[in-house]
Amino acid sequence: MASVGKKLFGTSGIRGEIGSEVTSELALNVGKSLAYYLGGNGTVVLGYDTRTTSKMLEHAITAGLVESGLNVIKIGMVPTPLVGYATEKLSADAGVMITASHNPSKYNGIKLWNTNAMAYTPEQEKTIEEIYLNKKYENVSWDNIGSIEEDNEIQETYMEDLLTMVNIKPGFKVVIDCASGAGSQYYLDVLVVM
Repeated sequence: MASVGKKLFGTSGIRGEIGSEVTSELALNVGKSLAYYLGGNGTVVLGYDTRTTSKMLEHAITAGLVESGLNVIKIGMVPTPLVGYATEKLSADAGVMITASHNPSKYNGIKLWNTNAMAYTPEQEKTIEEIYLNKKYENVSWDNIGSIEEDNEIQETYMEDLLTMVNIKPGFKVVIDCASGAGSQYYLDVLVVM
């Protein structure tokens, strides 16, 4: 769990119950910690899942990143792998996905991505955790804050690239259960093209 004891990261990023373990303050300070880790400059891709609390955490982590001097590219509600993909494709310095994966609705979390589309390693997470716990982060002056932009085209590029990786014979039947996941907004477009 997120803020219990001295451990921030679990087996797949930060996860915990909203309000008691994962809060806007935690997201803000994880953003600041990531910015410090990245040297106070660079660009971060940011996506979120379908949870009710995801936008709240997106705003908080954006504030932490921008007030620490980083630029943010928001890509909206997306499946988790798309953040890794976008981080590499857009040549960003890191990626952040707001998600708690399969956990119930009262949970949410934060997953970090490297520029090579791979999730942060346990060693990297430990470093972020140390920055967070020691509050080593710092804000920049008002005239050096980062920028915020939205990329509404990366989802289309992602789907196009996915379709080049598969060759499905005509007549192949597919059953899809997106389980309220962010992928539910893409599957019809993919099936039409297939």
